[in-house]
Amino acid sequence: MKTFLRKGLCIFVLALLATMLLVGCGDSDVDEYGRPRVIRIGLTIDDNDPFAGDVNQRFMDALSEHIGIPVQGVPDVTYLVAIEAMRGGNLEIATMSSFNFVQASRAMDGEIEILVHAPFDDTSRTQFITRADNDAINSIEDLRGNTFAFVNHASTSGFMFPAYYLVAQLGLNPDLLSNSGYFFSSVAMSGAHDASVMGVLLGDFDAAAVFNGQIPNMAEAGLINPDDIKVIGETRPFPIPAYAIRSGIPADLIQEIREFMLAWDDEEYFEAVWNVWGGDGNTEWRYSVPNPESFAYVESMMISLGMDID
Repeated sequence: MKTFLRKGLCIFVLALLATMLLVGCGDSDVDEYGRPRVIRIGLTIDDNDPFAGDVNQRFMDALSEHIGIPVQGVPDVTYLVAIEAMRGGNLEIATMSSFNFVQASRAMDGEIEILVHAPFDDTSRTQFITRADNDAINSIEDLRGNTFAFVNHASTSGFMFPAYYLVAQLGLNPDLLSNSGYFFSSVAMSGAHDASVMGVLLGDFDAAAVFNGQIPNMAEAGLINPDDIKVIGETRPFPIPAYAIRSGIPADLIQEIREFMLAWDDEEYFEAVWNVWGGDGNTEWRYSVPNPESFAYVESMMISLGMDID
């Protein structure tokens, strides 16, 4: 999609500059066994809950003790910054959506692997929403000619899955979908799922595509009344996000880190760090064993959309 490629290039340049500012340049030193002298983890969700910083530090301290290597958190790392930082050897571990993992795998010539899956079930999907009192929009077909918000072009739940759903269900041209005046009267990138929800409620957008955990989370926090929102459609479930790790790291160290994360059962940590992603329905807060095939169909979806994943 030409529009996506132009915007993606701009985002990539910004990501590269941000990476240099956040984590510096070059690989970290390694010891005589090829093990990094420090493990750096990209933290993308700390500011959603002030308490998350404390529990993340507790997690990193425990991991450091387990593997015998200092562990550092790099705060406020976006998906695209994480990809470029890992590609440059400036970051060892980061959270990845399915979309971003495919991007990272291509950018890094496969030198990345799934460490563990996030503590979710497989019911995560994107919802198309509008205001409950908007009688003119009751299905995705009714979105034609209205203002609409995606989250951003790098978001699995906020862009790729809803875009693919619209293209597949309505026979739309993927090259034109995010052009104002083609299907939607205007298209916005809100930057965040909560911004999309509030934009719909405030009348900035007629409708939006958001992660299905966003509305209950905002309602539980007292930010919105869920009765003010109407869901007019849903995508199929998408792969559970994962922690990814650079596979240039010695395999025995990767396995040590994975075993630690799979055994980590600090409930306060999971509630503070992952509740904001819609994980409050889980019966057990635990990371899960990686399943590389769970992301396999995402690449074909991206190709169908004409998205640049090289």
